[in-house]
Amino acid sequence: MPAQAALQPLWYVERLGGWPRWTGRGQRVALIDTGITPAHPLLPRWADLRDDASTRHPRGSPVDVRGHGTACAGIIAGRPHPELGRYSVAPEALLGVGRMATQGGEVGMASFDFLLMLGWAVHAWRARVVAFPYAYESIRVGARVDVDLYSWVARRLRRADRCLLFAAAGNEAGPPGLPAASPGVIGIGAYQAWPATPSRVVPICAYGGVQQPSPHTEFFLAPGHSMRTTEPAADMLEDFSGTSAACAFAAGIAALYLERFEKDRLRLGRGYHLGEVLSAMRRDAETLVHPCLPGRHWLGLRFPA
Repeated sequence: MPAQAALQPLWYVERLGGWPRWTGRGQRVALIDTGITPAHPLLPRWADLRDDASTRHPRGSPVDVRGHGTACAGIIAGRPHPELGRYSVAPEALLGVGRMATQGGEVGMASFDFLLMLGWAVHAWRARVVAFPYAYESIRVGARVDVDLYSWVARRLRRADRCLLFAAAGNEAGPPGLPAASPGVIGIGAYQAWPATPSRVVPICAYGGVQQPSPHTEFFLAPGHSMRTTEPAADMLEDFSGTSAACAFAAGIAALYLERFEKDRLRLGRGYHLGEVLSAMRRDAETLVHPCLPGRHWLGLRFPA
């Protein structure tokens, strides 16, 4: 990243009113993606989702083979840069990482892998937030996937108050892909600032063409253009765009809300459930209208107060 670009303010943080006081401290987030760069100086200590003693993941180690997972991990919980400061949403969150890529870099996930990863994330790592930022191509070309399985598992986890499951909508025209389009899964699209007017936004790439999801599906937009984050090399930062970036950003926001609810629980002496957290995220969201499509609108996630 050029020095001049690195010193520019983050447009999405300015637009959302600056970084909040919340940092996601102690909140467990699971990232299921292409892995992570080991011992990266700007990434937190992370747990391997395969470390459940009773299982072995069929696809090998969680070492990142594409850089995609490393970028998403940085958006969620990257450590502050020594010169540039905070760039991640929840820099004090606890991160668990699972890899769904083969050693050759081919990305895909069948139903069996989906169940295994969620099992590790929820039961072994005890994540309250699970992020699937990778809109894996294998789903679109007929991978071994039971479509109803996504909805069944996500709904069961939601009813049991185990986790909120976020998934990227994908960067292709048409409706959101799987598992983002499944009831029970929280689908995430992306937006960018309208040129020269950061107060206005527009869904980017195919997101302007994404059809409205069904009324049984949760769907939000989050910033997803030129997101500053970690790259595999040393302590460098890069810009990363797409619904993957937006999904990671949304998962980080969920960690901030969980931290706020935890503080309220200790202060008020009462418990809470994840449905309340999701309702608060929905209530605090802003209505985004496409500048060229006035009949279309989405909910844009915001930081908790």
